[in-house]
Amino acid sequence: MRRRKSEHRVSAWGRPPVCQAIIQTALAAHRPLTWQEQRELFNWYAERVDKYLDAGHGDCWLRRGDIAALVASALQFFRDERYTLHAWTIMPNHVHVVVRPEAPWTLSLLLKSWKGFTALEGNKLLAGVGQHFWQSESYDHWCRDEEDRARCCHYTLFNPVSAGLSNLPEGWLWSSAWRGAPRWKGPRGALLVGQASNPPPKYPPA
Repeated sequence: MRRRKSEHRVSAWGRPPVCQAIIQTALAAHRPLTWQEQRELFNWYAERVDKYLDAGHGDCWLRRGDIAALVASALQFFRDERYTLHAWTIMPNHVHVVVRPEAPWTLSLLLKSWKGFTALEGNKLLAGVGQHFWQSESYDHWCRDEEDRARCCHYTLFNPVSAGLSNLPEGWLWSSAWRGAPRWKGPRGALLVGQASNPPPKYPPA
């Protein structure tokens, strides 16, 4: 999931040479990473992580319609109450979310709520109660302005296309770009039958 935070995390596969060089430069100058350095790290990391995930590695439990619907419903449940949900996509083995928490809720609390509930209910569907469902860490990127947020939304909605799962963003069922009847519940569990749950998607340049 995309996390709204003031720093990038490059930790899942350690720190490869290109990342280490950027970080060491900032440390040597006794300063935080510049916006350009943060963006370079984000692009480098996101490209490689997505290639790994889009290749279909892992258990791919989210490929199941019932589990994907569970996660989609969880993302919608407190929409416009605890957070503003700008874009989301559920892939077979990971989830992208562009979200703005509303005070007093923080991103950490939202993730804990989403992941805790879906892990519990998802494991019931898998008949594997108690097993590890989500990776403990989530990669996060702070959207610094409207342009950056638009880029992240574009990246999120086009992930099924870049992975070869759909020809168009609105052709992927488990996404905020989907234009057909949703197969998940809306805010506070409201049924969304025979209607699209989101306005027509706008695709800013990548």
